[in-house]
Amino acid sequence: MYQFDRLLHIFLPDVAEHFKRQFISSECYIVSWIITLFSATFQTARHSHLVDVLWDRFIVHGWREFFRFTIFLFTLFKVQVNTIVG
Repeated sequence: MYQFDRLLHIFLPDVAEHFKRQFISSECYIVSWIITLFSATFQTARHSHLVDVLWDRFIVHGWREFFRFTIFLFTLFKVQVNTIVG
């Protein structure tokens, strides 16, 4: 959790500050993301290509790839929220 918190502060400081102001710690979402991204499949499909790709990248690159993916998700959602609000 510490590593992710530091990376969030480095790459997306405004998102990190927003979470801090709202008293949302990374434990609230990262643990469930780890379980969902690397263990579960989508309920509508018996086989999930996305989970397979994430597992493959995780096995090859380790936790570094998980951190990259989560920072990418935050960046993607930040752009979408800014587009809708702005």
